[in-house]
Amino acid sequence: MSEGKSSTQARQGELARRVALALQDDAIRQLVKTSMRDAPQREYKLELNVFLRGVGAPLRSAAALRAGVTDAAMLAELNALPRLEFYMPVSAHRKSWDGDKDVIVATQLEDTDAPIAWDVNGRRVSLDLSTPPQTPVIVIVPVETDFTRALPPSILAARGDAQRQTIEDPAMPPGFSSYALECDTPECGGGGGGSGSFPAGLYITFQRLVDQGEPWTLGAPEIEVHIHGPQSSSALQYGADLACSGDRVGFPRGFNQDAAFWSGESLLFDQSQINAYNAIQANGFNVSVWEDDNTVCQIKKEDFNLAARFAAVASAAGGYAAVSAATGVGPTLLAAATFLGTAYSSLTFLWSNDDFLGTYVNASAVGVSYSDANHVLYINGGQVNGRAMLVTQAAH
Repeated sequence: MSEGKSSTQARQGELARRVALALQDDAIRQLVKTSMRDAPQREYKLELNVFLRGVGAPLRSAAALRAGVTDAAMLAELNALPRLEFYMPVSAHRKSWDGDKDVIVATQLEDTDAPIAWDVNGRRVSLDLSTPPQTPVIVIVPVETDFTRALPPSILAARGDAQRQTIEDPAMPPGFSSYALECDTPECGGGGGGSGSFPAGLYITFQRLVDQGEPWTLGAPEIEVHIHGPQSSSALQYGADLACSGDRVGFPRGFNQDAAFWSGESLLFDQSQINAYNAIQANGFNVSVWEDDNTVCQIKKEDFNLAARFAAVASAAGGYAAVSAATGVGPTLLAAATFLGTAYSSLTFLWSNDDFLGTYVNASAVGVSYSDANHVLYINGGQVNGRAMLVTQAAH
């Protein structure tokens, strides 16, 4: 572990301990509960650095007092940390916690790190990344949310617990299909919602993911679908990130997948992009899925060889690890194209620890079929991590 990462983890761990100690105070716990209930973000998130300088200043002062440091010192230590989120990532915890002392505060720098967690008495608590505990957990983690984008008033009016007894109402309000999705109306952004016409191009209309690449400590995943391929016919081995769709992208590329299954309509690669790409090479492009933690549509991965991963998928899939989109605009199904084995010997986009969830291969090319999908998501060679329906569609 680098000294920089180790130092940041230690500082975040100490911040979590101080916050946990401050939650011994009944009034502070009620302040946190009500502030999260009123937070205008998905998953009832607060930007901790802002919260502690505003409405949450009593929490900051209580944390400093419990830790035996001055308020000025507390602020200085906050300034030394990255932007952080403060929320309850587990919906069941948000529905059950009424502000009592039975609560844990945990922090995590990266999604594979063991959480550093404390109870309100300052005792260390061990947490399992695979399963949340019954005791409600509040997390302090790096920012994944665009806090400049609030949910619309009509959604805010329907969510939360109007009686202020818990953060999230145990009953399901109208317009919400599940608390994991938060809401399923076009106003929420993502989910295929939006206004205007859809251009011609390549679309995803259904996706099933087995592993979404996000532990419970980090709440809902940020799923993105990326198009990868060369940018120039003179450099076919120079891979680039050509297009991106996902939950923090606007119409018509926006969609939000917080659960195992998603259906809707999201543009992946428009027809002008397809035509320009086909003019560069006819060997197809890769359609890959990522869980992108901290930066919107900016894939970053340390110590990771995507070219080798694609080659392993190609080998397991009989040479197929790319898809080709028709130059026409009719709703024809996509055909598999032979993977360009020497592609991506250098990359423009992979060098933060986003999770690679797989690359799509035409299902018929590898001898499988689904009633709801025409592509299978391969990861680590022949391991299947999901499926999707990818189609080309005319403007509509």
